[in-house]
Amino acid sequence: MKVFLVTADNHDKDEHDSVVIIAKTEEKVLEIIAQENKKDKHFPLFYNHQLPLTIKEVDLSEECILLKSFNEG
Repeated sequence: MKVFLVTADNHDKDEHDSVVIIAKTEEKVLEIIAQENKKDKHFPLFYNHQLPLTIKEVDLSEECILLKSFNEG
């Protein structure tokens, strides 16, 4: 399994800006997002207007900050 950081450059208040997903491939990451979106149509992981998403595989061989999220309010 691999760790992926998924981010949306286009987000607003009350929307996810990022999520960490464990999966085998980037394609599986997109499948997981689609499955989650179907589960809760009123509050999905990402809305269509947030596309395209950036999917980055995390290099687990180096120490790093995995996620640093700041929402200006």
